[in-house]
Amino acid sequence: MNIFFEPYILDALCVLIIILFIAIGMKRGLIKSALSVFSSFIAFFSSATLSPYISALLRNTETFEILTEMVATKLAISGFIENGTVSVTEKAISSLNLPSVFIQTLINNNNSVVYDILGAEDLSGYIYKYIANMIMNIGVTVISYIIVYVGVRVIMKLLGILKNISIISQMDKIGGAIAGLLTGVFFMWILLAVLTLFVGSPNFNALFQAIQSSVITKELYSTDIFVSLVFKFRV
Repeated sequence: MNIFFEPYILDALCVLIIILFIAIGMKRGLIKSALSVFSSFIAFFSSATLSPYISALLRNTETFEILTEMVATKLAISGFIENGTVSVTEKAISSLNLPSVFIQTLINNNNSVVYDILGAEDLSGYIYKYIANMIMNIGVTVISYIIVYVGVRVIMKLLGILKNISIISQMDKIGGAIAGLLTGVFFMWILLAVLTLFVGSPNFNALFQAIQSSVITKELYSTDIFVSLVFKFRV
């Protein structure tokens, strides 16, 4: 196993990254760091508003079909139970080599309404299309977030909001550290959301198993607002 896929290594990397952002926040001070956090929130809520509409449009394009085929190739379900009782179906889904949060989401949304929306005809088709839909949602959400975040920062710079802002005090450093902590958590959420794009690839199975076995990384993943946003099926 790759040493970077060890749970304690993942936790250590998360801590180091967040500490780095805290240090940056202390250096920049409260106001500049707070503006960065403000930009992050604006970008998140904007992407959360826009991404459902973009994803709905993309589901009717060839892009979604190509993504579904890629998931089917990577996941390669064979000998899968296509019809059966609820308990049998849940057992079949639970046997997939996917993170537990994906398994539970697939079970919760395994119904005729979602089948119709996705155009799925059987259980394996539903799984392929649902995972493809989640991956697409994550991609759209993250890209929208980055575009809006950069746009907000550019506007702030053009308006001169980021110029000549400084407060020399211990409280400024402490406030900057707290804002840096929030920014670091946002960064980790984005990073973990991007990693979710590779959930269907066997090459990343060890990584997701390590995340499930970790402490800090697992907590960040389970509270990831970007991932939780796309786990809610959106028409």
